[in-house]
Amino acid sequence: MKWTADDMTVFLREKQYIDTLLLPLQPVSFTNEMKQSASMQEFVEALTREMEKQFKGRVMLSPAFPYLKQEPVEEQLPKIQKWIQEAKEGGFSHIILITSDASWKQVEKILTECSSGCHLFLLKTWRTPIKTNHFRTDETTAAAAYNEME
Repeated sequence: MKWTADDMTVFLREKQYIDTLLLPLQPVSFTNEMKQSASMQEFVEALTREMEKQFKGRVMLSPAFPYLKQEPVEEQLPKIQKWIQEAKEGGFSHIILITSDASWKQVEKILTECSSGCHLFLLKTWRTPIKTNHFRTDETTAAAAYNEME
């Protein structure tokens, strides 16, 4: 389910079946890393869109959590923990943080220890452009990763 008014209507009616929130982490840079942060955003957006399609009716795709790339991720911890807490209060058992920014690996243990049901997936971006209209996920791999959380 996407973050739209129509999908929210369905979500509120079927809330007991939708237990997972996909939360993209979006680094933003307005300086020399601008192109890299845009590329990371495109890749994560394409993948999360496909995940939402594959698991529609079971997951909710959240708007991205934006943060300045030049700030240490440790400074983002209190904010992201608030997002996670609110998602848990909203009924989500699993919160999947998805990013291409390797700096989140530094705080992965803190995030998962403080928030049960919180998982961080770090995605590697390719240097060659991806044709998003031909993008496919490996259904077996994605399904297996999702089922491991349960």
